[in-house]
Amino acid sequence: MVQANPHVQVYYSSIALNNIGVSLLELQNYRQARITFNDALYAMRTTYAKNSEESTATPARIDARVRKAVECLAESKASTSKAPCVALPSHRSLSFASSAGDIQVQVHLGTPIRIDEFDNLENRDQDLEATILMYNFALAHLFCSKTCSSKSLAVKLFDGALKLFDMTYEVVDTKLLPLELAETCGQHEIAVFTLAIMVLHIRAHVLTEAGILSKVLECYEKLVLLGAVLSNTAVPAGASHTMSIAAGAA
Repeated sequence: MVQANPHVQVYYSSIALNNIGVSLLELQNYRQARITFNDALYAMRTTYAKNSEESTATPARIDARVRKAVECLAESKASTSKAPCVALPSHRSLSFASSAGDIQVQVHLGTPIRIDEFDNLENRDQDLEATILMYNFALAHLFCSKTCSSKSLAVKLFDGALKLFDMTYEVVDTKLLPLELAETCGQHEIAVFTLAIMVLHIRAHVLTEAGILSKVLECYEKLVLLGAVLSNTAVPAGASHTMSIAAGAA
């Protein structure tokens, strides 16, 4: 949970940068999206600092990066020159639902995630939102690797995407452990389940492309387990997502 502190402004800026990065991905400006997600993570790290001396990410510096990202977004919207759209192989959707029909989770391969912006800090999960930023950053690496003209740089970007997806999976997996025994599922749990499914889906694809088949099997086994958990989980009335799945993603 995010605590009120002098860096709250920077925290909200990290969310804004994430959502700008998603828009840049949708506009096929993969390179600038990767830069923007990096800036978002840079800002988010500040909110973990115990005091202002532990971070160089001052509100003024982050504001400058937000302004730059907004300018790049406006330029991308006006530009007629775009990178080739990345069409991932096996571009298919996965659907999961509880036996009572309370949970409906459907995801598409390589879909970025927006984070809802609202003023109430009390119910926010900073770790989950930082994980979403990392997931989007990994996607940007992957898309850049598919459109990069330099083969050596493309390999580095792909390797970076794989490492970031691995890191994202490790964090999400720790959040899943207590949920797998829960009988009910609130809005936070829905968000964790959705993110887990999305991460496992794209991670399996990237691992397949990298030829690491033993870990691919691990991803699909986990997806089967999540399906079984969801089939036995109910959702209290009024539960909703705290994150958004971007429409029309690359």
